[in-house]
Amino acid sequence: MKVMAIVAHMDDAEIYCGGTLRKYIERGDEVTVLVVTNGNKGSHTLSPEELTRVRREEQREACRRLGANEPMFYNYEDDMMIDSVQLRLDLVAAIRKVRPRVIITHTPQDGSNDHGMVGMGVTKALISLPFKNIPVEEEPMEEMPQVFFMEPAGGVGFMPEQYVDITDVQDKKVHAFMAYESQLAYDPRYLENIEVVGRFRGYQAGCRFGEAFQGYRFFGFMPDFKLLP
Repeated sequence: MKVMAIVAHMDDAEIYCGGTLRKYIERGDEVTVLVVTNGNKGSHTLSPEELTRVRREEQREACRRLGANEPMFYNYEDDMMIDSVQLRLDLVAAIRKVRPRVIITHTPQDGSNDHGMVGMGVTKALISLPFKNIPVEEEPMEEMPQVFFMEPAGGVGFMPEQYVDITDVQDKKVHAFMAYESQLAYDPRYLENIEVVGRFRGYQAGCRFGEAFQGYRFFGFMPDFKLLP
């Protein structure tokens, strides 16, 4: 099965669904990460251009550590995401290229502008996947992917519908995130987020560490939580 994580920034996949991605990989599924922004804002020392280069290499290393495919990158301006026709076309093109059965992305209600816009963009792109007249090169998709939303930083305001027990892969999730040396230098609290939120969701779900998800719903399209590992 093909799985796609569509995220706003380098490190979002590892922080919010890295354990789940690793569980997919360990059972033989194919995982691809798409990063939509250029990630060029979060540093006090690096220039925007240098930060993009560094963060993309860190994302590549994190994917290698997880066992995921080579990541895909768009170049939307970090912290400046807006809904646009081009964003929706780019998301349609990327999804059609990968042709995933499952997409994990940000909840549109995420308080981070970039996170929320990417999550909303994914849901708006779905309806265009089967249409031949959408102006992208990739061929239409007949089967609609299942979409699961991951929680925002700190789990603020997020009511889970399903949990994934990541206890046996928590160390691999942390190892993948540790590839982001520039992010850890800028704000080490993200490592605390992985530990504290993971323990909290695990406590809720009756395991040591967990990740939490919601399912996307649309007329004639309901979430199938059995597709989570």
